Amino acid sequence: LAACPDPAEAAHVREPPVRLGNATANGSCVVEVLVVSRQDARSRAVRNHDQLLETVSASLGRALPACAVRLRVFVGRDHSLTSAAAVWHRAHVVVAPHGAALANIIFVQPGTLVVELGYYSAASSTRPYASTVEGLGMPWPAPYYWAAAASAEATLFASMAIGSYSGPMTANLEDVATLMADQIAPRLRRRPDLTGRHLRPPWVTAVCPPARDGVVPA
Repeated sequence: LAACPDPAEAAHVREPPVRLGNATANGSCVVEVLVVSRQDARSRAVRNHDQLLETVSASLGRALPACAVRLRVFVGRDHSLTSAAAVWHRAHVVVAPHGAALANIIFVQPGTLVVELGYYSAASSTRPYASTVEGLGMPWPAPYYWAAAASAEATLFASMAIGSYSGPMTANLEDVATLMADQIAPRLRRRPDLTGRHLRPPWVTAVCPPARDGVVPA
């Protein structure tokens, strides 16, 4: 994968609009949150997607009152490879249902925090959600996104939802809120770089040759 993008494509990176966020007095601390949407897919669309956005934004806002939390929604079909790389690269936190979009983990920066929404299909009225601590969860091993996160020096967490691989699922909002407050926010507080480097696209630090007539020399 080339470090230097096609100049014409790089100029048309699609910037997802900020959907939710809290205000901050000085703007010195900015947390970029990216939530992946599968609402256009037949499998693993999150039924309570809007509530999930509100839970993530509100939980981080309460835990990080001195920071502006800017939440954006990523829909894979809206982005080219270059655009996806730029959008994922700037995120401090990513929340995504299990699916191919998580392959974009390869574009995140070291220290990025990723929450994968898994699924648990054997739900009941007495056990509506699974606990990964109890050894329950997806009915087949899926270590590849953990491996991808490790190779990118990112940290991946799992939150189990009710659903199935081929159908929709319902996120456990209480579990997501707990993850944001107890795991994600404390790690963000320890970071001194919640603005600068995450606002640059991944090719900025690469030595890219100048474009001539819209063509990058080989």
